[in-house]
Parts: sequence; structure tokens; C-alpha cells
Amino acid sequence: FLRAFTAHCWISEVQSRARIWPCSLKPFTLEAKNPLRNDYWPTACGDGLLLPIDIANGQECDDGNTVAGDGCSATCKVERGYACTGKVVSPDPLTLPVTFRDFKAYNETNGHPDFQQYNGEETGIVKSMLGTNGKPVHVDGQKDRTTNNDPGVTFDYFGIWYKDDPAYNKTYKTTLTFNKLMTGEYRYDNSSFFLLDGKGWGNYSYNNFVHNFHFTSEVRYWFEYKGNEQLDFTGDDDVWVFINKKLAVDLGGVHGAKNASVKLDATNGTGRVCDLITTDCNARRTVDLGLTIGSVYEIVVFQAERRTTQSNYRLTLSNFNATRSECLPVCGDAFVTSNEQCDLGTAKNTGTYGTCNANCTLPLRCGDGMKTNTEECDDGVNLSAYSGTGPTKCGPGCKLAASCGDSMVDSAYGEGCDQGSNNGKGYGFCTATCQLGARCGDAVVSDGEQCDDGAAKNGTTNSACMTTCKLKCGNAMSDAGEECDEGTANNTGSYGKCKADCHLGPRCGDGIPNGGEACDDGKNDGTYGTCAPGCMFGPRCGDKAVQSTAGETCDLGDQNMSLAYGKNQCTTRCRTAPFCGDKTVDVDHAEKCDDGKNDGQPGSCKVDCSDAVPLPSCGDGTVQPPEQCDQGNKNGTAAATCDTRCRNKCGNGFKDPGEQCDDGKNDGSYGTCKADCTLAGYCGDGQKSGTETCDLGTANAASAYGANKCTTSCAAAPYCGDGRIQTSFGEECDGGVGCGTTCKIVPVL
Repeated sequence: FLRAFTAHCWISEVQSRARIWPCSLKPFTLEAKNPLRNDYWPTACGDGLLLPIDIANGQECDDGNTVAGDGCSATCKVERGYACTGKVVSPDPLTLPVTFRDFKAYNETNGHPDFQQYNGEETGIVKSMLGTNGKPVHVDGQKDRTTNNDPGVTFDYFGIWYKDDPAYNKTYKTTLTFNKLMTGEYRYDNSSFFLLDGKGWGNYSYNNFVHNFHFTSEVRYWFEYKGNEQLDFTGDDDVWVFINKKLAVDLGGVHGAKNASVKLDATNGTGRVCDLITTDCNARRTVDLGLTIGSVYEIVVFQAERRTTQSNYRLTLSNFNATRSECLPVCGDAFVTSNEQCDLGTAKNTGTYGTCNANCTLPLRCGDGMKTNTEECDDGVNLSAYSGTGPTKCGPGCKLAASCGDSMVDSAYGEGCDQGSNNGKGYGFCTATCQLGARCGDAVVSDGEQCDDGAAKNGTTNSACMTTCKLKCGNAMSDAGEECDEGTANNTGSYGKCKADCHLGPRCGDGIPNGGEACDDGKNDGTYGTCAPGCMFGPRCGDKAVQSTAGETCDLGDQNMSLAYGKNQCTTRCRTAPFCGDKTVDVDHAEKCDDGKNDGQPGSCKVDCSDAVPLPSCGDGTVQPPEQCDQGNKNGTAAATCDTRCRNKCGNGFKDPGEQCDDGKNDGSYGTCKADCTLAGYCGDGQKSGTETCDLGTANAASAYGANKCTTSCAAAPYCGDGRIQTSFGEECDGGVGCGTTCKIVPVL
């Protein structure tokens, strides 16, 4: 019997009478005693043998492996849903594990001295019994073709032929596949046994031969001794076969392919061996292997490839079949095993759609590749999530997978839209591949559109386009950003109408007098000096009405003169014109004396204010009527309070030395003189007073423009944002729809 192994789990060592299991294989701790002999052999779950001792130790089955899910569990228990019986098994092919250890040649760094150095046959290299570690032991004496472990040797080089040593070897585990012959034998035959080429330490080059020449191999298996089992081997170099730990075949040394065979006696536990010692296999030598019928033993084949250039390995096994457990599923127990497609129990295995057949195979169902029942589709896999264009693929539950044309927008699969049967109909519809087609909002002007700034922009104040891709201006509706819109036909731009760009045309309030308007400053609020509603003149100097609150003292309308002089005359600033007799000497009009009396008498002024009439007594230092004062020769000087006519300087209507002003009245009203002949508040003194709206002193400017600036008439300068359109300063508008922050008209979008 050949023990079957899984490729991922190995019996690596044999110590004393117990096996070491490195993977998940866990043998029983009990050992079976041979009743005919005084020794023990190991038996364990997974060895393919179900002996009475195994059953006594709790095994229910043994199918030769420790893989769960095949009917016999990893602990050799019958698994649910299975029934197990004994059956002689003869696998085809047979797979056995093999362990390779790769070495370097003696002349390489860290090379092993036994590889590539020696040549020639040599038996007797190993002892007749395996060591306690289950490996061959070198004989105590010297041998010509090995580096042995004599006491004088500091390192046991032979001892690492079949033992892992990272400094000298690399281990590689794989399997050998034995083909079943017509005669029932199993054979592995390889005349180019270089399975480590390109692995381990790498290949070795010799006389144009390039292979991995230097390695050992180790094959182990267990069998139940029944008699007549036979092993035949051909190989090179060293080959040793141990049965029940005893040396049966010795093909030692470095040589070409050599043959050997062992045939077990049918009754007495011996082996008939043909090897180098007995080359005539008709006259085999007998080796006492200590075997007992019905007992379990291990065979180990140790091989070494030590030198270039050939490598042969042929192993033939005969009559090693044995009875092991065969586990088959039980259909109808309502438990699905790995060999069953389904199992709902005998009563429910009716074969109807979606259930289970009586033989635990699947009947018509979703997933059988045939569209039946209420299925929309069935391709046998039914895992498609998306079909692309058209419902061509099948998804879970035998439902058609999402597709372009199913009226569902599958954005996860790149669809931008899906209108079902309307896909591909042209403008405004989805394309045939479920992408957005030409439409209003795609930022491309097409198919009769007047404009298109994109869906996000159309209809906003930053777009000339409506959401319908028609131009806003001209649609006879007041859209965002437009000042007006009476429709394309009526947007003529004539007085009171809308322009073609949807800005207001000439009108009252545009800041430009036109169309018969008397006045238009854009605000037309009727404040003094501006325009009134209806684009009429508002209260102002020149309207023949005296606005005293605005500082007017007269208003003769169009008779106001800029250089007016004389009684009942008015200036263009609506101030009473100077005249002879107003007690103010108007030097600009050639007046030299004006005391308001002007009777031509001494001490007074001439009637026409052209000069003063001298007073003979003035200047003698004595005040004599009609003198008001007389300071002698000091009269008229800056240090005196008396003028040259013996009148008090302050109040004589003439600006004498030392005085800021003197208008003869000196009542301190705005723009005149104070009683002490200093200036009262006036435009330009830097102090806001009277009817002034501002006064920046020397910063006042005749053509002032801008916020917080002041004119020379102490009126607030016009600025962008005051609501009045100052065309002289380049303003096109001031406030309202379509007017920018610089008082320029912004094009309507």
C-alpha cells in the first residue's frame, strides 16, 4: 500500500517509533503492538489504513489523507452527509511527495566536498539501520568516495546529505507522479532527472552541459505488508532503499544508471534483493527485514546526484494496493456534500424549478444557462452588472443587467442620460450610447438656438441667454440685467423707448436734456440749483423768485448780471448789487468814499461816491463836529482808529490799513464783516457756515469732482453715486439697472 499525501503536508522526520507531523496532520498518541513480535509500529489517521487498532483508537474511516470535506474528516471521522465503506483503491496516477536538497560543487564557495569531487562505485558507505532521526548513518570507518564522520573530522559532511543545513543546502519539496501500467504496477521514469534546474543554488556548467547536477532526493511511503510486494529501481548516483529502517538496496558511490530490486516474501518477512552485490536477479540474496503480515512499515528511497553529466531515476512499485475507506455522499439526507449539487431531503427533492432532483442534481433553475419559467435571461453565470447598449447580458436572479436603453441612468457605468426608446432621436435627446446629445444647455449653439452659455449660466445675470437658449434682450420681458425690453420691434431707441441693447433710450432722467426737456440731471428731485420732476428747472438763482433759505437776496431772472452795479440791480449769484450809498466803498466800481450820506458836505462824500469832501479841521488832533475822531497825523495809519476823514476806521465802508474787511455795516452776517472789521464766515475759510454744504478752504476747486470734494462756491462736488448724471465728467449713468460702479453703462447680457 502506498500512502497518499497532500502536496502541502509532509512527513519530514522519523524519530524512534513515533512519526513527526509538521502540518495539520495529528496522529494518535497510542502505538499498536505487534502480537507476534516484541516491537511497535506507528499507525495514524491519514495513512490510508483502517486497522483494528485504529478503530479501537476512535477512527471511523481513513481515506489516505487528512483533508476535510471529502467524506472522511481530518480526524478520520465520517463527515455529515456521507457513508464510508472499505474498498481496494488503485489511484491513477499515483502522486508521492519527494524532498530535494540542493548542494554546490566542492570547488564552489560553500561547496560540499562530496559533490563533483569523487567518482566510482562504492558499497558499504551507510550502516544497515537508519539513525534515530530516520536518516542514513555513515559507517564508522573511512570510505574513499565520501567525507565521513570519523572522530577526527570536525564536521559531519555526510550527515547533511538528507538534513536541512542553510549553509550548504537548500530544500525544495514537490511530488513525483507515478503512471499506472497495464500490469497494474506504478512507475516513475525520468532519464533526465534534473527537477532542480534553475532552482536552489542554480545550474552548474560542465563541457557544454548546463544543469543543476548536485542534489539528494528522499521519497518515503507506508504500506501494509501482505507479501509479494516488489520495488524496482534504476538510478544514479548513490541509491539506498530502507524497509522497516533496514538497508535493503545499496547502490552506493558515483556511477551511471544501475538497477536494483526488492521483492518481499509472501510469508516470512524477508526481502529478496538484487543489487550490486547480486547482479544476477535470478539468484537474489535474502535480507531479513523483520516484517509481519498485516503490519505497517515505511519504505524510504534515498538518492544522490553527485557528479556530471547524467541523472536517471526510475522507480517501479508492484502489489502495494490496500483497502482504504471510500466515502460517498448520501443523497436525500438534506445535507449538501461537496459531491452533490443540491439536497433538500428526499421529500423535497422533487425536481421542480429551483428545487433539487431525486439524485441530488440540479433541475431547471436560475443559473442553468437556459431561459425558463419567469426568467428574463439565463447565461449560466448571471453575474453581469451592466450590458452596455441593449439588454444583452444577464445579472443576478436571472434578471437582465442594467443597460443603455432601459430608461435608468446608470451613472456608475458612464451613462449621462437614458431616455429608453427615445435615445438617439436627435436634438434634445440622449445619444444611442446614453450620452447627453446636442441640447439647450450644452454650451454649443446648434439646431436653431440663438445662444447657449451652458446650463449653469443660461438665465443668470451673467448670461445674454435665457434657459430656453433664446436671447434675453428682445423678448419683451424684463430679464435680470436689463433696463428695459419692449421686444425687438419696439426697441428703437427713440425718446422714451428702449434701445436695441435693452438699455433705456433718451428720456427724462438720463441726465441729458433732450426731447424738449428744460433740465435733466438724472435725479430731478427739485433741490435748489438742480432739476425738478418732469425735467423742469428747479428752484435756482435766475427764476425771479428769491430763495432766502438758499442765501438769495434778490433775483431779477434773466436781468441778473455777473458785474451788476447800482440800486435795484442783482448779480448772477442772486446777491444785491453794490451801489453808491450802500456805505461800502466799492473800489471795483471806482468808488473812493461812501458813507451812506454822500451829501457833498465837508467830512462827507461826494454824491457820486467819487471822492471824499475834505473837512478843514480834520488832522489837528482835536475832535470837532462833525468829526467822529481826530488823532492828528496818525489818522489813517495802521496804528490809528481814525481814518483820514476823521471818521472811525472800522465802519467807514473802506478797508483801511490793519483791517481785514469793512463793508460799512459790519453786522457779522455770512460773507460780510464783523463789528471789529474782521471777516465773518465765508466760502473758502475752511469752516462750513451759512448755506455752505462744504468748505475745504484752499482745497475748494472750481471744477471739483468726486466724493468728499468741494467747489469754490462751497457746494458738494458732484461724484459717481450722487444720483445725478454728470455728463461733463464722463458719467453715462448714476445708479439703476445696467449702471456700473464707475457710472458707465454696462452692456446688458
